[in-house]
Amino acid sequence: MSSKKTLILNKEQIKQKSIRIAYQILEDNFEDETLVLVGIADRGYVFAQRLQAILKDISDKEILLIKVTMKKTSRSLSAGTDLPVDIAKTKQSSWLMMY
Repeated sequence: MSSKKTLILNKEQIKQKSIRIAYQILEDNFEDETLVLVGIADRGYVFAQRLQAILKDISDKEILLIKVTMKKTSRSLSAGTDLPVDIAKTKQSSWLMMY
């Protein structure tokens, strides 16, 4: 088994892709006043935070961020959120979930 790591994207490429994703979110949801991003802890939430920061820089929309935590050790799948899911129920069906 090789311990050699392969670099898929460098830091600048990740930044460029993240900005493009943020613009795509705005293009797909231009009529909405509020956007809701949902990130699954840990890495998905970190990426959602980065997208939230970019979106705040390029738009005047309210950007809500929901953190989903999942119990990975239990036999049945269970999850919790840091904000009530009800805040997203009235939003359009275009969701972006970060894993």
